Amino acid sequence: MDYRNADGTVSEMCGNGVRVFARYLNEREREPNSIAVAAPISAALVNASPAGTKVWPSEVSPVP
Repeated sequence: MDYRNADGTVSEMCGNGVRVFARYLNEREREPNSIAVAAPISAALVNASPAGTKVWPSEVSPVP
């Protein structure tokens, strides 16, 4: 998934965007999904439910 800044350049990630997209997938497919983003996070756990959507990084790359 690519996220764009207001000027059209590619952004690494948008946490709120991931949550909204995860909730959308959960409501439509009701199955676990993977979402790939161009960020230092290589994996995340997503819990999407009517009560809310939560995203936890499970593998975070080191910051240089």
